[in-house]
Amino acid sequence: MQSFNRWLETHSRILMEGAVVERLKRSGAGVHPELLNSACLCESKGRTAMSAIYEEYIRIAHDHHLPLILLTPTWRAEAHRIRTTLKMDADELFEDAVQFMHERVTNAGLSSETTRLGGLIAIRGDVVKPAEWLSEEDAFQFHRQTTKALADAGVDFLLPSTLPALPEAVGLARACADTGSPYGISVSITSEGRLYDRSPLEDLLRTLVDLSAPPAFINVNCVHPEVFIDGYRRTMDRAPDTEGLVQGLQANTSRLSAEELDQAENLIQDETPETYADWLMKAFREFRLKMVGGCCGSDGQHIEALAKRLVSTDPRP
Repeated sequence: MQSFNRWLETHSRILMEGAVVERLKRSGAGVHPELLNSACLCESKGRTAMSAIYEEYIRIAHDHHLPLILLTPTWRAEAHRIRTTLKMDADELFEDAVQFMHERVTNAGLSSETTRLGGLIAIRGDVVKPAEWLSEEDAFQFHRQTTKALADAGVDFLLPSTLPALPEAVGLARACADTGSPYGISVSITSEGRLYDRSPLEDLLRTLVDLSAPPAFINVNCVHPEVFIDGYRRTMDRAPDTEGLVQGLQANTSRLSAEELDQAENLIQDETPETYADWLMKAFREFRLKMVGGCCGSDGQHIEALAKRLVSTDPRP
């Protein structure tokens, strides 16, 4: 099989999956309060509900002949949490997660050559609680067991996602690099072009590309496309050398901040699938992105609308 880095270089338009955890909550399948959808692997109802969601995204990519990035159901499934909550080793859960995702691809009839599987990783604490964010060195030490176990489970690359602060993002990058596996980094930003800890995005981008083993790609996720557009424009205004360093976007359907979404009792969607896809394609063209997909609030309708535009749009502005 082609290496992940080579696969990434080969494709200029890559579809990423949409929301999973939120859809499970709305489906009635539910998610674990600590381990979220990774605990769904341990019971048949959860596995069935996840299968339907993932296979819908796979079918969309297949129908539109698009390469697809899928992510393991392991966000918040950190090694210590798995041991204390499920009384099992992370290796066992991660191997099951990888096998589960490979079965979804096979069942949906998509070629393994057109799909790549990322090992999804979260920060230790809560994205909206600064007191729970780690320093760079603490993050490196804390996440090393999780990154190694996920890499050993057979994912194509690692992806720490929804990262709110520069120090933990860099520590996670180092932990991923320590495995020898390809990895990406995905952060959340404000319309000012800053992470939630107020660090300028350009500071993180420069730090990451200067690492001895830099990420294969850097993405933004868990923000509305308009917020991303405003934020990355401001970043490039301050630091023109950062143009092209962000390669992908998994976007929310709402313009609310992560904290506002976290406090909302009901799902909030500011956009129809069509207008949502239009916003994402605006970002795709303006910043010459390589990969786009969904985050909070998105479902199959949003990803379908996005796929239709992705195959018919010239990526050049």
